[in-house]
Amino acid sequence: MPRVSVITPLYNKGRHVRRTIDSILAQSMEDFELIVVDDGSTDDGPDIVRSYEDPRIRLFSQENQGPGAARNNGMAKSSAPFVAPLDADDEWRTEFLERMLEPLEKHPECAASFCVYSMDSGKGENSRPSWDAAKITPGIWRLSPEATGEQVAAAARATQTGANVFRKDVFLRLGGYFSRDRCRYGEDNFIRLLLLLNHPVYFHPEILMQYCVTASEAAPRIWVKLPPLEPSMAHPELLRDACPPEYAACLERYLSYRALETAVRYSVAGNVGLVWSLMRRFPGMKELGGEYYRAWRRIAYRLCRSPVWKARQVFRLLRARFCSGGPPADS
Repeated sequence: MPRVSVITPLYNKGRHVRRTIDSILAQSMEDFELIVVDDGSTDDGPDIVRSYEDPRIRLFSQENQGPGAARNNGMAKSSAPFVAPLDADDEWRTEFLERMLEPLEKHPECAASFCVYSMDSGKGENSRPSWDAAKITPGIWRLSPEATGEQVAAAARATQTGANVFRKDVFLRLGGYFSRDRCRYGEDNFIRLLLLLNHPVYFHPEILMQYCVTASEAAPRIWVKLPPLEPSMAHPELLRDACPPEYAACLERYLSYRALETAVRYSVAGNVGLVWSLMRRFPGMKELGGEYYRAWRRIAYRLCRSPVWKARQVFRLLRARFCSGGPPADS
């Protein structure tokens, strides 16, 4: 049985998957298996995986179900007590597995280990600012029940998929990655929130992983078309059901903070209905004080300037004039 199972979901990443696999095969710790789950790719990605003759690599195929389902499928086929997810466009440094497994084997109370990750944006960015914002210290770390919503959000950002190794049994107990409705956005953040709310983890201070934002499938689409609501906003009851009582208030602060961020984001597209829906479903955002009022000033400004908003106002006027028996009596 290998010490760790590496799980890589693959969907139309033929341009990048070779770089990812090469970084896995170059690991200084060689006792692993690599499980690649092809999520219905239509490019040459699966053929590239098949071109490797390393017996540690196994390729499985499924109909397109989204990255969460692909990772869960790979987890079900894994045989090691530890699982390390890595997307098919990211890469590890040579010492990643060795450095990340060591604290988990020494500290059985830790459910996962995380490291600092860098981003290939050309700006020298890495996740250390998120560590500072979340008040993360190297070594064994547990989220404080008194953490603010912003601190919880920063902790979630600091625990990027691919920059962690976790205990397989813990993730199975937490339900695995969110996979409803072929979810393609925020499915990994959902399980990391559950992990942080329920268990201590270990943070390694070195940069051992590179998150390739320029190759990320979600990166260009965010600016063209807003993604659907992430699972934590669409299904907060699932987080609440799995949250320990002592962290319930902490979770609500996070949900309120994230709902306000999401409302600001969707106001760009003039999505009035969703903005008001978030307001009704997460009334705790009002308790954010000055941050709440500053955000709503931005929301109101963006909605008024949004072409979508203006088009809807024109449509409502036309409907009132031509579909309800003529203009209002005082016009």
